[in-house]
Amino acid sequence: MPSIFSVHELSIVLLIHNQNPTLLNLDFLKYSGIVPSHWELANDPVLTPNVSQVIFNNGLKIIADANRTIFTEMIAGKSPSDIAVTQVAKLYAQVLSHAEYKALGINPEGFATFPHHPEIAKNYLSKTLLSSQPWLVFGNTPPRVDLNISYTLDQGTLNLKVGQGFMQQENGEAITPIVRYSGNFEYIFQQMSPSEKLAVLCNYLDQWQFNIQTFTNLITNQFLNGLNTPLMGGSIDPLIGSPVEIALR
Repeated sequence: MPSIFSVHELSIVLLIHNQNPTLLNLDFLKYSGIVPSHWELANDPVLTPNVSQVIFNNGLKIIADANRTIFTEMIAGKSPSDIAVTQVAKLYAQVLSHAEYKALGINPEGFATFPHHPEIAKNYLSKTLLSSQPWLVFGNTPPRVDLNISYTLDQGTLNLKVGQGFMQQENGEAITPIVRYSGNFEYIFQQMSPSEKLAVLCNYLDQWQFNIQTFTNLITNQFLNGLNTPLMGGSIDPLIGSPVEIALR
């Protein structure tokens, strides 16, 4: 059945050993050139010894704790040139070039809807991906299932979580069943000097569109049989690698 798939959120996670969360504040971000000087906050920032958070009017959110800094942006409907999250994360890493970076996560999240057959989304995992297994026939309704898959790629790992949920329409009057796909491209830095880590980290961030295309192609071609209208177009070679771990949670 025809479905519509869109990537609606992109987050960048920098795993950092023993960082000081209080470094994340508006003055630091602007004076160091990490964000443009004209950006304004959407609400009051959070600044504590354990966690800091800033959210800008354009929707970009940054959170820092002792072990990681997370950059998140809603990207649905935006062109690649209008997406700022990867560039902001790259500038942050370059300014804090001596931080001890442990890993990088490039995490797209998207969902699929089935406009004319919403029941498909409700039963997607139990009747499509995992079709007709005896343990799925129990109780009064199809069970709720989350599927976790880990793919080994030529560079890094792609962890994928597939789950079911609901999306409320903008008018607030209708709720649409959806299938949610959460991706995590994980790159772990080992046995590298700080300068080598920074160069590799920035190179991965520069290739973020390839991650989005890989993620989109995986979902549309392998999970939804290509019957979709992806948010960000383009085609690449099929996903390279093989699943190494599958878990149900």
